[in-house]
Amino acid sequence: MTHVYPGNSLRGAIYALFLLSLFFPVFSHADTSGDSYCCSDFDYWIKFPKDAVANCEYPDVDDIKVHEGSCDLLAVSKKDEKFVVPGSSSCYKIFRTYGVINWCEYVDGSDPVIVGRDEDCDGKPGDEDIYVIVKTRSGSDPCEEDTYGYGYGYGYGYGYGYGYGYNPTYQHVWYDRDWDPHNAIPAAKTKGYGCEYESNPKGFWKEVTDITHDYKHYRDHCEIASVGYWQYTQIIKVTDYDKPEITFDAPEPFCSYSSDKNNGCPAAVDLSFSVWETCSPQDVTVSAYIDKYADGHTDGDVSAGLSGTYPYYSFSGSFPIGSHYLVVKANDGCGNVAVAKIPIQVEDCKGPSPICINGLAIKLMPMIPVDDADGDGDLDEGAMEIWASDFIASPAYDCTGPVQYSVNRIGEPADKDKTGIVLTCDDNAATILEVHAWDGLGNNDYCITYVLVQSEDGLCPPNIPSADDNGSDDETETAYGNGLLAGRIATEYEMPVEGVMIHRMSADTAHELSNILGEYMFSEAAMHESYLIQPEADGNWLQGITISDLHLLKKYLMGIEPLDSPYKKLAADLDGSGTITEDDLDLLWSLFLYQKTQLETTRSWQFVPTAYVFPDEENPWSEEVPRQILIADLENSMMDLSFVAVKMGDFDESISPGSQARTTRGQITFQVPDLQLQAGETQRIDFTARDLRRIDAYQMSLSFHPQELELVKTIGATDGTQHFGLQELADGLIHTAWHRPLEGSTADNEVLFSLVFRAKTEVKLSDGLRITRRGIPAEAVGTDAAVYELALAFETPAATIAGFSVEQNQPNPFRQQTLIRYTLPEATAVNLRITDLSGKLLREIRTEGVAGENQLSISRGDLSTGILFYTLTAGEYSVTKKMLLVK
Repeated sequence: MTHVYPGNSLRGAIYALFLLSLFFPVFSHADTSGDSYCCSDFDYWIKFPKDAVANCEYPDVDDIKVHEGSCDLLAVSKKDEKFVVPGSSSCYKIFRTYGVINWCEYVDGSDPVIVGRDEDCDGKPGDEDIYVIVKTRSGSDPCEEDTYGYGYGYGYGYGYGYGYGYNPTYQHVWYDRDWDPHNAIPAAKTKGYGCEYESNPKGFWKEVTDITHDYKHYRDHCEIASVGYWQYTQIIKVTDYDKPEITFDAPEPFCSYSSDKNNGCPAAVDLSFSVWETCSPQDVTVSAYIDKYADGHTDGDVSAGLSGTYPYYSFSGSFPIGSHYLVVKANDGCGNVAVAKIPIQVEDCKGPSPICINGLAIKLMPMIPVDDADGDGDLDEGAMEIWASDFIASPAYDCTGPVQYSVNRIGEPADKDKTGIVLTCDDNAATILEVHAWDGLGNNDYCITYVLVQSEDGLCPPNIPSADDNGSDDETETAYGNGLLAGRIATEYEMPVEGVMIHRMSADTAHELSNILGEYMFSEAAMHESYLIQPEADGNWLQGITISDLHLLKKYLMGIEPLDSPYKKLAADLDGSGTITEDDLDLLWSLFLYQKTQLETTRSWQFVPTAYVFPDEENPWSEEVPRQILIADLENSMMDLSFVAVKMGDFDESISPGSQARTTRGQITFQVPDLQLQAGETQRIDFTARDLRRIDAYQMSLSFHPQELELVKTIGATDGTQHFGLQELADGLIHTAWHRPLEGSTADNEVLFSLVFRAKTEVKLSDGLRITRRGIPAEAVGTDAAVYELALAFETPAATIAGFSVEQNQPNPFRQQTLIRYTLPEATAVNLRITDLSGKLLREIRTEGVAGENQLSISRGDLSTGILFYTLTAGEYSVTKKMLLVK
């Protein structure tokens, strides 16, 4: 409290002003002209807001309100502290502390007056707004130790006056339900007795003077005497009663090719799913459990097989043949747990592999009486039945047994029920057989063997030797002599294929590899013997397959461009169905992007006898295409036992065994921003090409250090032209390919694809990302059909260029509206594009920016909730940032 003491005339007035300067803080207000003035007649009020509650969103809270008089200068501060509440219905609570200073009243060093949260004493803290009202009043301060309450003065009536007076003032404080302590709100005795010794009078909760005439409470409520600094804490409670959402596409059955019967013949399982949480996505935790054989009981925690970050996750594991569930649990951190059961079906896709003995010799027995022993409609002089099991060197085992065997002559269809075969005088002396092993599901595999057919003297025609004639190799060679069997392996365009294994199956089986000219030869082939010549090559599936082949197959399926030979059509039938469909294109993509390393439906090379003539070149499957050359009775050397080699998936014969690369004409460069990523930072990296109009297709593999970067998401074209292979992600490999859309157009500098990375450590992008030779050969096919090399060009990001910057949107996350501020070095056209995680364009804004600071206001409108990206482009500068829109 400040007292003003009287003086005499001018001297007293000067003394009074001096005393005022000692006791009253002097604050300056600047008026519109720039002049300043000082005063201390305070008249202000503050409304501290009640608590707020919201479900799964940031609450729409009442904000603080202040009203100031001409002598007041109020400043407001807010500080938020977030607390998680375990075991509570609240997801978290925000303690928002408001501070209000009246700079015209506050004395440095004073602690704030803490406004209570239950000033109405109803036992419900924070349930309503609290008003603090401060007014300067004349009179003695009830909270001062020494109070003066007198004054005097006199004057003369002649126009001269000498004033003597005492006029004390102080700041009176009320706590109220509204801003007027003199009305009837609240009514008297509204206040509870739980925290005070008596209730309230009409118009307010309490004031700094006595509200009772009880002497012991004379200096009432001096704890709220004003020092010009007030503090109050509002509690904002966020509840979350909604579980996260787990979405997935039920995976196709997984194939087991294992023979590990003791462990159920397990198969590798790879699947993906997404978790969506609108309230607290940053707090989501995901775990996984396996329910083997779908019996309703979990059999263990398999969370170690999880990878990925919110919202996209993958799982890898190995499970036995049968039906299972992957039980995924997503916890949002607020006690809400979503559970999804992803079905896993592991099927036996591999037949048991039989092991055949290397041939048998049998002696035909006379048929008495002569009969049709083999059911071919003619009478047989001699016959002998043998069984498939006779050729099995060791039993085959399978997870879906029991295993049974069948036998058939090579070239005949396999029949599970044909467990034996009748040989007669009609068969060749060396008859080639297939022995098949079948499991309980009908899967089968086979081995090739032969049987030497012999007879008693005179029982069969000369093609079947008597048993006595085969007692000596020398006698056989003397009787029949030797010949040569030779040929060439080449593509339809006469490109020789080296390293193909050619099997000569007969009584004397032999094997040869084709040489650098594709040629092979078997010498000393006994005359008048039966021979089966069969080439074989498998593995190295990607050899010869490029993005051009995928583009050609797509054009063929759309009827735009034909496959102009029967061999190319055979090369396109990857699933062995006898037709060319989208399934074949899918298989080719899966090979190309390393999603598969081989196909179970066919071998990587097929061979067709060169002498074979297709009855219908448009439909090469109109009859069964031969894969071997059968010589029933060798009478002379045969030097043209040649085959056309068909590399599956290769339609332009871009590569052959032994060749390593194609000649390139030049280089196509992808532009990539050279960002400096901080640990924990997530950024979308856009790949553009200035020469995109010159490209028909491209392919490449990118490598990164898994210890430095984690791939969160790939974003490609939505028209099916962009493809990614992520099977080797753990090794830091990303395979990608693109072909020009068959409809529409592309423009230079268009974003071809984007990769979203999260940095595990601080890393510069140019140090952590590069094109590698470990995967797909990096090349582009131009519109001129020439092949070009690919390279990455890391460019200084626009955000680091002097004079250009784009700030993070504020607020972020936002519900209804947010602001993006940016700075330009010069006036230019500005384009803002907002996209979702998939790269879909949601909104585009075009405007003119000025040199210096600019801003764009973004309203919710039809934008979808979740993570969004905004890309601001100004001339040659462009920056992409992430923002979050919540419900």
